Amino acid sequence: MGSRKVDVLVKAKPFGGLRPALTRPRTLLAYLVHTALDWANQPWRSVRAKLPSRRTFFEHLRSLLQYVLFEHWDQLIAFMLDGLRGSLRG
Repeated sequence: MGSRKVDVLVKAKPFGGLRPALTRPRTLLAYLVHTALDWANQPWRSVRAKLPSRRTFFEHLRSLLQYVLFEHWDQLIAFMLDGLRGSLRG
């Protein structure tokens, strides 16, 4: 091994210098909120069941919130659920 390779290996940090995802406070909080919603909120579970992934759910959420103002979380979820039911019919 050349000395340049050895230097690179010695300087490398675990996780590429990044902390593991669950040690980041926002990531941990998001995980806990999602888990609580999965357990406690039936409309949330219904919307999530109709979409292929959480990522898709948050892409839809992000798009909706750019154009529509919702007064309550329940109103947003009901709107999404109605839209998903409509897209399944058509």
